[in-house]
Amino acid sequence: MATRRALLITYHFPPSTAAGAQRWGVFTRVAAQRGWQFDVVTEAQSADTGSPGVRVHRVADADHWLNRAAAMLVRLKHRRAARNGGGGTPRTTSVSAVGIEPQVLRRADLRFPTTLGDLRRNLRAVLAYTSALPWMHAAAQTARRLVAVNRYDVIIASGPPHVSAESARLAAKASGVPLVLDFRDPWSLIDVIQEERASWAYLALTARLERRVVAACRLLVMNTPRAEQAMREVYPGTDMVTVPNGFNGERPQARHPADRFIAAYAGAIYLDRDPRPLLEAIALLAPESGLTADNFVLRFYGKYVAYGGRSPEELATDAGLSVGMVESRGPLQRSRLFHELEEAALLVNLPQGERQSVPSKVYEYLHFPAWVLGLEPPDTATHDVLSSVGADIAEPADVHAIADLLRHRIAEFRAGVRPTPLARPDQFFAPMEAQRFFEAVESRLLPAGQL
Repeated sequence: MATRRALLITYHFPPSTAAGAQRWGVFTRVAAQRGWQFDVVTEAQSADTGSPGVRVHRVADADHWLNRAAAMLVRLKHRRAARNGGGGTPRTTSVSAVGIEPQVLRRADLRFPTTLGDLRRNLRAVLAYTSALPWMHAAAQTARRLVAVNRYDVIIASGPPHVSAESARLAAKASGVPLVLDFRDPWSLIDVIQEERASWAYLALTARLERRVVAACRLLVMNTPRAEQAMREVYPGTDMVTVPNGFNGERPQARHPADRFIAAYAGAIYLDRDPRPLLEAIALLAPESGLTADNFVLRFYGKYVAYGGRSPEELATDAGLSVGMVESRGPLQRSRLFHELEEAALLVNLPQGERQSVPSKVYEYLHFPAWVLGLEPPDTATHDVLSSVGADIAEPADVHAIADLLRHRIAEFRAGVRPTPLARPDQFFAPMEAQRFFEAVESRLLPAGQL
């Protein structure tokens, strides 16, 4: 087998626990089995990747004054909101919406800046963009040094943050090596944007960089069929393929308690991931089903577990649930988290307004011995995945539909039925997706003699 060499530019890489790091931790291991060696330009702090044939070149993200300025504007915004009692009504669809500050805006709702708030969002977008430039240029400089002394078959960029794509474009331009872009999330075509920077400036800046890097790439890798279709409409002449995320690890084992129904959500609660309809559905169901802290619990795992500045326990109290029925457990190491999730009879995916992406946790959920409840509208990539395996799905704000699905699963559990994984062992499996990625790269970009 001929040795092939790739230069990868990605902000996230192991030991980071970010989704992009998990993806490329698996992909580089699978690539080694196919005869690939990697140089990785990353912000990650450790060179111990656990993957043979991988050399890490760290580019630290400097504490630049632009980063501090962008963070300061965000802090000022939140302080103003706190002084004003939490802000206005969110633009996300939800029950009990009043009193929670808006966290996302749909790109279709963005308007020409006419208010002070609009101008602030444009300024924050510009600062966020410029604050990423120092790392982007430093990564590009490191990449250009590497291509000057090494032979590479491909240069790969993975985002977000998508500025890694521009670093890779500059290295590819300097070397003539084919460029592959791994767009794990949409860039300029994203459906919803964090409210703090949702603006015309954000769309203009991202679209400008996106056009530049897509024009230079030889292969564009998208994460879902919906995202690929959206990009094909804008860039019809670009070679594209879909390679989703997937589960990586041993098949989880069932450890369901006999007399307590455990539901769980893993991950941050932010943007439009509103847990309140779920909590209200549990409160609606509790009296008739006799739910108490002794026989039911909903657990939240994650570093940022709060919505609108309120913890799940506080939101549960607002919904009328008794103490102990909702717990926040904070972040855990991956192995420990998976061990605890094996106890869950039900895994919940909170809604996200971004219609083209699928949270990486969804693919993991499908390999656990658990029922999966997705709070998703029908026109989303997450709905596509969940419906393909028979998961329970409800509209995000439909409290009664959520309660009906919970009622059915709790009744089954009490009757002695236990859930099994919704996905086959080889379905939505990260090493299989890695094979698909490199098959596409090798068949499209490598000379016939190297295959």
